[in-house]
Amino acid sequence: MKNPEMRERGKKAYTWLPNSNHILLDIGCGVGEFTGYFQGKANIVIGCDISLENLRNAQRMNHGISFVQCECEYLPFKNDTVGAVVCTDVLEHTNSKKQTIHEIFRVMKEEATMCLSVPYKGSFWFLDVENFRYYINKLITTPLFPPSQGGDKGEAFRAIKKKVKSGLPHKHFTFAELKELVHNFTILKYSRTGCFIYPMCLIAYRVTKRLRITFWIDS
Repeated sequence: MKNPEMRERGKKAYTWLPNSNHILLDIGCGVGEFTGYFQGKANIVIGCDISLENLRNAQRMNHGISFVQCECEYLPFKNDTVGAVVCTDVLEHTNSKKQTIHEIFRVMKEEATMCLSVPYKGSFWFLDVENFRYYINKLITTPLFPPSQGGDKGEAFRAIKKKVKSGLPHKHFTFAELKELVHNFTILKYSRTGCFIYPMCLIAYRVTKRLRITFWIDS
């Protein structure tokens, strides 16, 4: 696991999960970096992700685990069937946070446990480099003049906006926002980590990664 901060979150999720679950869902599992660890916590572990490429890589890395392609907002599982859910750094990427939590609640058994990790909206949340591209693209696609109806300027604006894909902003949550989202759940534990160090480390990582690529190209 390349990112040390993410590794620690995976360990914390594993520690906080109860033992002897029948079915555990790793929602938004990506390439399955965490998923294999959870086999010690459940008889059946299932990884879910929207990316088929991620799931193929996850399947190669993890044996004895099933992987399902789906959206978090529409989980293809029956009501009251899952004993544990892990959802680490996924909710902020979804189209509908409320629908995602609703679906997780729907598939979980009455005494099931969910481990949820999201970016915290602390004092340094604005340093999140994941949002730089979004807001820069949003600025680029905002016209300095109203698009005309069929005029040249309006057509130019629409052409630029069609080419640029800004995606969704990387949402940060306050504790009050989280409590409102998971109001159907009983919160047993919570912690706040990486409020300053993580964004600074991520910025440094992205810069050094870009420099390494540049040096490789120039050599």
